[in-house]
Amino acid sequence: MTQPYGTQIFPHTAPHTRFTAPSASDASTHADDREHDASVERSHREDEAVHPVQPRVGDALSLQQIEQAHIRGVLARSPSLDAAAKTLGIDVSTLYRKRKLYGLQ
Repeated sequence: MTQPYGTQIFPHTAPHTRFTAPSASDASTHADDREHDASVERSHREDEAVHPVQPRVGDALSLQQIEQAHIRGVLARSPSLDAAAKTLGIDVSTLYRKRKLYGLQ
């Protein structure tokens, strides 16, 4: 069976699945994608101004800073201190001490 130019069939994919080479009409689609990506990036930057970015794995932060951010996030999402302590895997009294230490009252 002959395939149209720029088309490949991969045997490990679903039957009759074809991947075609990009055409000139795809250029406008890529421009739309780039415009959308730029819009999303602006939205993220505006959101960061309102909600500070949480630390990420690998950031140059101390363990205390990471712990503080994690506790803050868990407290914000938990319905009670008991639930937050359970999520964190610590006793409620330990959570009280850490809240006081990090000023998370």
